[in-house]
Amino acid sequence: VYTIVPNTMPRIFGKGQEAADSASPLKHVSGNEPPFLILYADKDFPTIDRMSENLFEALKKKKVAVSCVTMKDRNHIDSIMKIATNEAEPGTQAMLEFIAKHSGMKLKPREEKKKE
Repeated sequence: VYTIVPNTMPRIFGKGQEAADSASPLKHVSGNEPPFLILYADKDFPTIDRMSENLFEALKKKKVAVSCVTMKDRNHIDSIMKIATNEAEPGTQAMLEFIAKHSGMKLKPREEKKKE
């Protein structure tokens, strides 16, 4: 969640617009952020797609190295589960490519296990 709506969880974030803005990552984009990879599912929780795209645009506008990937045919939970358990999953591949790109690490295809 990159934008907090006023009076959402006031015991945590406080009350009012100023508290919401203070708790919203989107309001703190400065251009000094490290590279970002934003992943979200096409069937994710409501507004996650819009918030993710808004953060992507804000970072890009400030010249931050940023990538945004929509994981097709996924919801919030199964995208997490598939990333954690399947190297071939598009979200996993996006993460590996992002890490390789920003660390100088070389990716190499994994050898298939031979069935006996």
